Amino acid sequence: MTAIGKSDADQPKKLRYAHEANARFHEVAVKLAGVTARIRSAVATGDLELSEQLIQVQRQAEIHLATVERRLKQLEVTDDESWQRQKQILEDGWEDLLRSMKNIVARLS
Repeated sequence: MTAIGKSDADQPKKLRYAHEANARFHEVAVKLAGVTARIRSAVATGDLELSEQLIQVQRQAEIHLATVERRLKQLEVTDDESWQRQKQILEDGWEDLLRSMKNIVARLS
């Protein structure tokens, strides 16, 4: 198979992955916004004391969310031959983001 044939075959995979990753990003962004809103509400009602650790893990999650968003945009403009490498970089970002989300939940428990 020629490099052109490989590129043509990878195009649908890249587009499908990018579409699914964008949907996943928006889902996680909504969840993070919801958690942030619940934290603010709990702090406002006195049900939760805002600690430095909670602020730190919340900021870390926001940083990881922004990183994933940036990597998604990079994936969309990556050429078809190197998108698999960019996909792995994005997957690493997802792991960091999900770990941050778990840290927030752990602090709220």
